[in-house]
Amino acid sequence: MKKILVLAVCIGAFAACSSTKMSPDQAKAQVQQLMALYKENKPKFVVQKQEIQQADDCGRATALREAIDAIAAEAAMSPEDTESITMVQMELQQAEKGCLEK
Repeated sequence: MKKILVLAVCIGAFAACSSTKMSPDQAKAQVQQLMALYKENKPKFVVQKQEIQQADDCGRATALREAIDAIAAEAAMSPEDTESITMVQMELQQAEKGCLEK
């Protein structure tokens, strides 16, 4: 299952880099994949974050940050544990900021 997830993230990253604009559904799907990586395999999450941060076009970084912001807003009133959402949200905000600063 983890191999499939990693493959899906890598394919999603390639698809995002090759297109100029990512749809909100694509961004949300990639955020879900990144959240799974964050929980299950942080080193691979870090690699994905670096790719987002070092991309020539920051459109993907912005789309992912907007998607995680929407997910966090939906989860804000949830009684469930939302710590991983908050952590991924902060990581993606940092990635976007790093991308825009370069």
